[in-house]
Amino acid sequence: MCHWQCPAENPPLEGYGACHPRYARRHLPEGKNVAEDMSQQNLTRRTLLERDRELRAVDAALTELCGTDAADRAETRGGGVIAFEGPGGVGKTALLGEARRRAAARGCTVLRARGGEHEQGAAFHVVRQLFQPVLAATGEDEHRRILGGWYDIVAPAVGLVVSGNGGAPDPQGVRDGLDWLVTRFAVEHAPVVVILDDVHWADPESLDWLTRFASRTADLPLLLAVGYRPEGLTADVAVIRALVERQGSRPRVLAPLTPSGVGRIVREVLGDHADDAFCRECWAMTGGNPWEITELTAKIRDRRLKPQSENLPALRELVSSAKDSGLNERLTRLGTAAVRLAWAVAVLGIEATPALTANVAGLSETEAVDVVARLVDARILAPPRPGNGTKPLEYLHPLIATAVYQAIPGALRVAMHGQAATVVLGAGLGSAAAGRHLLEMHPEGDPWVVHHLRAAAREYLRAGAPDAGRRCLARALREPPALDERPAVLYELGCAAQLTEPDVTVNHLRAALEEPALGPDLREAITYRLAQAYGHSGRMEEAAQVVAAEIGRATSARARLRMQTEQLMWNMFRADEKESPARSRRLARLADHLTGRGMAERYLLGLRAWDALTRGEPVATALHYAEEALGDGLSWTDDDWGFEVPILVALVFLHCDQPGRAEELFNKGIAECERKGWRGSHLAFGFTLLGTPGCAAGRSARRRSWPGRGCGSPIWWAPRHPRTGPRSAPSSER
Repeated sequence: MCHWQCPAENPPLEGYGACHPRYARRHLPEGKNVAEDMSQQNLTRRTLLERDRELRAVDAALTELCGTDAADRAETRGGGVIAFEGPGGVGKTALLGEARRRAAARGCTVLRARGGEHEQGAAFHVVRQLFQPVLAATGEDEHRRILGGWYDIVAPAVGLVVSGNGGAPDPQGVRDGLDWLVTRFAVEHAPVVVILDDVHWADPESLDWLTRFASRTADLPLLLAVGYRPEGLTADVAVIRALVERQGSRPRVLAPLTPSGVGRIVREVLGDHADDAFCRECWAMTGGNPWEITELTAKIRDRRLKPQSENLPALRELVSSAKDSGLNERLTRLGTAAVRLAWAVAVLGIEATPALTANVAGLSETEAVDVVARLVDARILAPPRPGNGTKPLEYLHPLIATAVYQAIPGALRVAMHGQAATVVLGAGLGSAAAGRHLLEMHPEGDPWVVHHLRAAAREYLRAGAPDAGRRCLARALREPPALDERPAVLYELGCAAQLTEPDVTVNHLRAALEEPALGPDLREAITYRLAQAYGHSGRMEEAAQVVAAEIGRATSARARLRMQTEQLMWNMFRADEKESPARSRRLARLADHLTGRGMAERYLLGLRAWDALTRGEPVATALHYAEEALGDGLSWTDDDWGFEVPILVALVFLHCDQPGRAEELFNKGIAECERKGWRGSHLAFGFTLLGTPGCAAGRSARRRSWPGRGCGSPIWWAPRHPRTGPRSAPSSER
């Protein structure tokens, strides 16, 4: 059963989101038939001059995707990637729009999104454009059916509000979930065309997923069509270009129009009496850029300049007004209200709904309607899309958006971003949506700014976007926060960097420990994270030293025992430990007095079990402490305790001739990592352990001799990193 729905208010042949022919008739304007609609589309096609080669490539890709018979769904074949490259204004958006119309005419389901110049810092901005229209008309129950077991992992990334306090998935887990989501959608709604415009402005999180997923499109009924500017090419976008080339093609580079093509546009707009010299001068002045020639001809028409060779000097004077300065002059002539509203649209970006835009511009909604109409007539804004005021206002072209934004005086632009943040929060769009604007403000020591930047970071971390979270927290630190809040911001910043840059984590957490206004609970949490960052970087001695230094500062027996457990664990992992016998005796004394009632006691009992195994004590001793440590289970994904001891306990069962029990624990840990979205190194390590010979082949002849006597020679821990697992002692010592 298909659980996907297209929202009723989303017109499938216009705007962003999903479109499918079965929705087309329902969304046609009243009194308009399909033939009239197709006639309008044909008119649009005729304006695509000198793009026959590119359109043939689109048709070929759609034929490869859909087959030759649009009614025969069984003929749907594989997809791929088609890319269009060119500078701003050369016609990428128009070409992708035509590709969208042709795909819809062939019965394809179309998803569409666009990168934004000022939305690059908003994590998963492009991904959300693709899926939010599909999800908008349904409730949480339907969302859970659509996303299945990936709901808790993927829902925040696609813009859904998740109830409860779930943990932060790692980015790989979110990417895997998005892969599953798109693959399922492609299979259920084949053939599917995904159109992504201005990919050079896509946010890093969406682009990271896209470049990894794109190689799979050849095996799915999905065509990915992208457009980008070569001058804005990042390493990730370059991956898409390379992928197209590996599929036996190459990006389609859009060339400027020839003098003949420019002459056709000039005569279409100004009349057939435009002479050849005038048309050629228009070509020379614009370089054949379709957008510039369109703007220039509109300006010539507005000035009522006759398109004759004697007016070439006047034409040259007009050329600059078709670009930035002329645009600002045209905007100024529309009045102060128009300027304010145009600036508000540029600042708000994707949040520029009519109501929010009017609020930021300081206009009433009634005034804003009239101003929007004037800006549309002036070819500055695009006509508003249907949607009862829920769709954002957009500029007619990204070049206009860039020019308007850059024209806003610096101090005023900062103030408008502050107003935008207030308005976005007041509309209930969340701290992450406001965070993009807060990042543009000047630091002023405002607690309100710090509060919402920290909240935005939490939202980003919950969505699996730690880099975006780090940007918010780094900005909060520069605000700066109050002295009693600064340690918490440093701690959160360090935690956000731990997955990707443990050295950065170390710096932030050491700075947090040196803060004077540091409470005991936060100090304990910082110490644990700092030790973990050292340990996961192979710096076991420093990990042990940092917790040893904090033992004396512990204000409770529970905290002291926790620190002792951490110190013993990191020393145990050291390949160069010189006092291992003393450490073992200390561990044995502590374990003899423990009952396993608290987590710190159970972790310490787990260390005792591993120590008994590695030192060759009787199997019964090691298993006794392992069972005591397990209790009702040890979590692999507990953010406060780590996964090292639970793995050691499972390894005790493996090396004590209980591979079935070890396999059970490994499988539980792997399932827990998958549920929480930890699909990077944690999950890989779990599968590595599950594939060890003991689990894979059952009991070996050597292990069958272990019960009833000591475990023999110690198992040595590999140097530098606890995740590498145990290795056997050299053969000479067995």
